[in-house]
Amino acid sequence: MAQSRRHGLLYAFLKSLSDYYIPVHILTILEYKLSITLHIASHQIYRPTTMLPPLQHYRLLSAIRSQNIIGWDSFLKGFISKLWRSVYDDICTSYQPTSDHHQTLPWDYSLTTLSISLFKGIWDDCNKFLHGAHRAEKSTILWH
Repeated sequence: MAQSRRHGLLYAFLKSLSDYYIPVHILTILEYKLSITLHIASHQIYRPTTMLPPLQHYRLLSAIRSQNIIGWDSFLKGFISKLWRSVYDDICTSYQPTSDHHQTLPWDYSLTTLSISLFKGIWDDCNKFLHGAHRAEKSTILWH
């Protein structure tokens, strides 16, 4: 049940990011790495249809390595490598979205906010399981 809930939260997070026109190359990495971190199966919904040019590919790998050092569990808590911003900017200059969507907040701010929301959703779900969703359920759990 916990895995199912985490799966739903992860894919809601990824969907929110895709609404910000995050390049699919970044979504693919986030889907893979966060599914490993959360111990859930990845469905590989996000798949790039094009290859990145060598320089962009190198920058993407550098951002992944940097986040590996910081930790993907730390990513969920808002500790996100600065290199993601440069990868995002670099890819977006090459692949502009076809829509006229304009972001009101900077991408890195949105990424951090959404990642912390994902972590909070997981935390809330865990607390409901451990402590109950409401007072009656909480008192039942305390007596067992």
